[in-house]
Amino acid sequence: FARFVTKQGKHWNDRDSKITGLRCSWETTKLRLNAVTLFVRFPEFMKINAPLMESLKAWPAGSSADSTRRFYSHVFEKINRLRLNEFTSGEGPMSKVDIPIPPMKSHWLAEICVDICIFATGHAEQNIQYRASSLLFELFWRHSQQGRANGNISVVASVFLPFLPKILSHVNYLSTLPAKGQLRKDIIPCALFILQSAPVGLVKALWRKLAKRAEGKTQQADSDDRFGGISGSGAGYKELNAAIHLSTAAHVEIDDEPDIYDMLGLLNLALTTVEYEGNMMQIEETDEVENESDENPTWRREFLLSVDSRADNDRGRFSSVSIQRGNEALNTADKQSTQNSRRWYAHDCSMIIINVCR
Repeated sequence: FARFVTKQGKHWNDRDSKITGLRCSWETTKLRLNAVTLFVRFPEFMKINAPLMESLKAWPAGSSADSTRRFYSHVFEKINRLRLNEFTSGEGPMSKVDIPIPPMKSHWLAEICVDICIFATGHAEQNIQYRASSLLFELFWRHSQQGRANGNISVVASVFLPFLPKILSHVNYLSTLPAKGQLRKDIIPCALFILQSAPVGLVKALWRKLAKRAEGKTQQADSDDRFGGISGSGAGYKELNAAIHLSTAAHVEIDDEPDIYDMLGLLNLALTTVEYEGNMMQIEETDEVENESDENPTWRREFLLSVDSRADNDRGRFSSVSIQRGNEALNTADKQSTQNSRRWYAHDCSMIIINVCR
């Protein structure tokens, strides 16, 4: 697996394959996803990662608010330092010399699997994108279920906490995708799981850091285009302009990092992704078998069927229409659909997002 990650030597030059005709980098990405698939389904995945939250001995129970804040901020920074970007950035580092494998540390396998999948979601080939997003969803779903069964779901969510800053860097890319597309339907629930299940102190530490990065950004010249509002308004604008002239490079570096506005943008994307779609009639029939339902065939695969709970109210409200149409209206009212399941799914997901914002 280290060979697929580090790609040492000249034999990893990106050229056309004589076997499949694809670029070698594309084939390497598929091989890496094959390895990630095995790790995602490995029963002892969480045990191998040795979660940092399980190794902490001094918890701030009964401490003051300031000491609790400092404790979780320190833990958050410690978790962020566990990243392995040098092994998972891009298609992998190209080197003609041996790359030393780093010493074993907490969260190492989770970091590698998440980074490889996130990078593959932006691949040029759509099949690779969908496979990577499906692996991300499977990784988070599988271990969230195990965490609920074992009673340590907050520890599981803390292992994947660095996923949030990473995905915030891709908010602009996610916003260009269809609201009900597979990539957004796979990635958004992963972020919501962390926001809902991670320790509250760690989530607050993340929000404080994102808010700190946003200081002064709404006072810049192009702030009205990026964040809305009136450019140059608010206190401290003159002082900020003076600081910009003195340290322009520092501001540029800060702008490249995700901030609280990116988090709010991610939550807005989440709301549109889980939004209830209503009774939209299917436009295209993707299945070869003829479908008797008027719904989108994707809904029939993802949601449970039931009789619409509002059918009785509609039947009484439009009784005159029902009498004129006879039995045909009754048969239509008793027809099973996915409306109830989709309606409750949108409601529950929206409440999670609202509670996170609070």
